[in-house]
Amino acid sequence: MPELSFNRIDNIFNDVSSVLSGGLDELSKIRMEEYERYIELKDRYGSIQVEVEEVLEANESCSRQCQKARELLVSSARSGDEAVEKEAYFQVEHLMKMRGSLEEREKNLRSMRDYLAREIKRKEETLKKTEELGSRFRMAIEIIDTGRKVETPEKDGVLAAAVAMAEREGLHLGRELHDGPAQKFGGAVLSVDLAEQYLISGMTEKALSELRCLRNIVEDADSEVRAFLMRLNPPGIEKGVDVALERLVAQMEKRYGIDVGMAVDGTGWQMPVYLKSNIFKIIYQAMVNAVKNGRASRIDLRVSMGKDSFRAVVKDDGRGFDVHKAKLEAESRGCYGINSMEERTSLVGGSLTIESQPGRGTTVKLVIPLKREV
Repeated sequence: MPELSFNRIDNIFNDVSSVLSGGLDELSKIRMEEYERYIELKDRYGSIQVEVEEVLEANESCSRQCQKARELLVSSARSGDEAVEKEAYFQVEHLMKMRGSLEEREKNLRSMRDYLAREIKRKEETLKKTEELGSRFRMAIEIIDTGRKVETPEKDGVLAAAVAMAEREGLHLGRELHDGPAQKFGGAVLSVDLAEQYLISGMTEKALSELRCLRNIVEDADSEVRAFLMRLNPPGIEKGVDVALERLVAQMEKRYGIDVGMAVDGTGWQMPVYLKSNIFKIIYQAMVNAVKNGRASRIDLRVSMGKDSFRAVVKDDGRGFDVHKAKLEAESRGCYGINSMEERTSLVGGSLTIESQPGRGTTVKLVIPLKREV
């Protein structure tokens, strides 16, 4: 493999960052223009709504006057007062025309109001999309700028470690998808075929039994797919790693039926996206290890944010293990868990301590510096 030229990489960083910055500026202009149009539409909508209410009120008043004129027309016709009858007739005719005009005006105003409502909704969707795109642009620029800040002597090791870890993670996810959801979906197809054959043969009870089995298979597969999605794109991570961890705790309790306690200390949970992502995945792996390997029934998670560091402790009541032996076996079998946690910790300049003994549970301690440029 040819040696990487970091000068070329720096040039690529600069070019991509420049393009993204230009795109972000253009996106900001579009958003400002759309926002101004949005405000105009909202103001116009408010004015139309006032006009609609005024027309409705005028139409109601006209209806009352028309009713009185009709009553006068009827009474004058009965009394034989032709002059009053004639006047009442013309009054009714005039008021009827006025009502028709008001109703037509109301119809036009409602049509305009509905059009403005649709346009306002479109503008709101556009503003939302531009904000989301802007956030992604800023995130991308932040990641690129972070890459440019790495000192040249460190780049080779950091880049190689990141690439190697990404490759291993991809292979690991592929194996898990094949052995988990893919197998279950294959079983689901078989259950559908069997249920179909039972129904054709008139064996309703067996068909229902197979469909119940199918539902369980699909529910299990859905649960596993959701777990994969949480690992790849943790929900709530954009709001802060504490929010994402709270949702992780809720999912762990629901999926595995265990007790998970969480204590949070500190403020200012916003940090670069690469830190949030790595912190989440390290803690996620520690908790999954506690359930799947440690058979834990209780996990306690404590996280704290200080000025200079993020700290987390994951403690479980599982069966524990020999840490040194587990690492050696993991390397020989090509397993991922502990090694990935250590690699991610190293990439962000942190420290990871795993304390465990057979029969005594496990405690994982994570410390991540917040001012280190990686």
